[in-house]
Amino acid sequence: MRRFSITSYSIWILVLLVAIILEMTFIPKLMIEKFKKPRSDIERTALSTITRPVDRNLQHGKYAVGVYYTSWSPYEPRLHFPHDIDFKRVTNVNYAFFVVDPKTGKVQPTDSWSDLEMPSHAPGIPQGVTGMIGELNYLKLQRNTNFRLFMAVGGWSNREAFPKIVRSEEKLKNFVNSTIDAMFEYGFDGIDLDWEFPKDDGYEPGMYLEMCSRLRSKMDKLEDEIWGANNTDYPKFELSVATPAFSQTLKILPIIEMNKFVSIWNMMTYDFHGSWSKRTGYHSNLYDGNKNNDELKKRRFEGMVIDDNEGLNADDAIKIMVENFKVHAKKVRLGMPAYGRGFTNVQTKDDDDLLNKKYSGVGGGSEGEPGIWLYNQLPLANTAEKFDDRWVSAYCFDKNLKTFVGYDNIQSMEVKSDYVKQKHLSGGFFWESCGDTHNDPKRNLVRAFSQELSEMRIPTIFKDPRAIAYYLKHRQKGFLYSLFSQHLQKINETSVDKSAGNYKNETLLPKDASNELDEGEPTPAAT
Repeated sequence: MRRFSITSYSIWILVLLVAIILEMTFIPKLMIEKFKKPRSDIERTALSTITRPVDRNLQHGKYAVGVYYTSWSPYEPRLHFPHDIDFKRVTNVNYAFFVVDPKTGKVQPTDSWSDLEMPSHAPGIPQGVTGMIGELNYLKLQRNTNFRLFMAVGGWSNREAFPKIVRSEEKLKNFVNSTIDAMFEYGFDGIDLDWEFPKDDGYEPGMYLEMCSRLRSKMDKLEDEIWGANNTDYPKFELSVATPAFSQTLKILPIIEMNKFVSIWNMMTYDFHGSWSKRTGYHSNLYDGNKNNDELKKRRFEGMVIDDNEGLNADDAIKIMVENFKVHAKKVRLGMPAYGRGFTNVQTKDDDDLLNKKYSGVGGGSEGEPGIWLYNQLPLANTAEKFDDRWVSAYCFDKNLKTFVGYDNIQSMEVKSDYVKQKHLSGGFFWESCGDTHNDPKRNLVRAFSQELSEMRIPTIFKDPRAIAYYLKHRQKGFLYSLFSQHLQKINETSVDKSAGNYKNETLLPKDASNELDEGEPTPAAT
């Protein structure tokens, strides 16, 4: 038997240790990279070859006016319904929320009663069309309306689901497939993705990119099935992202890469201050009102003053998107709240010196939402509405209760509307529709914001009869089958408008929608 010297043993031990170290170093990295990198054929080439066309959002001189409509809006005390929305001014509705099941990754409506089952009282709505989603689909098919409907997925209350599903390939696939399926099943023109917010852990931001890539790929596939792979003259499903406006959160996202798949960036330029803040501040201000205050800047730099307002404003967030990340301004939309955030027991001796003050409690007039008053509840009783033109924010102050509330009003709308035009942005949107004043045009935020804007109108996909024909062929038990069938009956009596493809209905829309599509139409793959 051969004998090994101590030196030989040492060499073998050293080799073994090196092998173990290499395995511990690289195997975990490879596992992470596996999830970071695109997987499907289209995703593998996406970052280098695919850039989403944005020409429809680049309608110079025209602007989007969007609102979020929530599943809790039709309940008391809000009692706000889709037919209350002014569709002469509104171009986009984001329906909030569809939520993610962290156990499976599948998406589902938040409230099946209000979303899908509640009887609708919209004038003229056909029998059998139920739920707020049904009502919105009915409204967008009318001749006198022209708006797009997006399915908002996630939201703050559903934030914990996202980190769980992106760590499982099966859950991520379920998420993508069920999201696209629900989008089409319920008549949405796109998806508004709202993950609040990926952690800066070297993994979650990359998976947000992966999620956008896969959703866009599935949208493209569905478009090809409806209109044909070689047909470029068709409407597009859109992917928007509810985007943070805090610079630290914004800068960890792979915005440049995500921009290849995202059509619209909805900047959440509100909630800059609230119950989590150490000191008072406006929550939806357009500018940093102290930016030109040289004395304050010096005191900030020297650490002589604590200023919780520094860097918290919409203008800085927009600049990061457009200047740092080079996102085309016509893909960026300014977010505006139809609510105010307040503070109680504010420690101030001057009724007009209310920022950066200590406080105790937040109060609130909106049920279940501490520190929040809907815009239609403001200004507070026995207070005067004031406007701070340096910050671009309205506010009111109750001297007895020492309660300060910051919010947007008609004056802020005028300034923000002008800002959108000056910066050549895509437009603006409101969270949420039920907070606006719908019974007083002079106080209505949407009206004030859109007053001087020419609306950008992109027709709903479901005004194209080919999309409806595809739905009826493949969704015979679909939620919108009855509505779409009745709509086609009306369309079949007249010629399809040239904007929908210049086809005649008798060749496009079969009498029995369950039959095969007529010759000449693309034959979609089975869903």
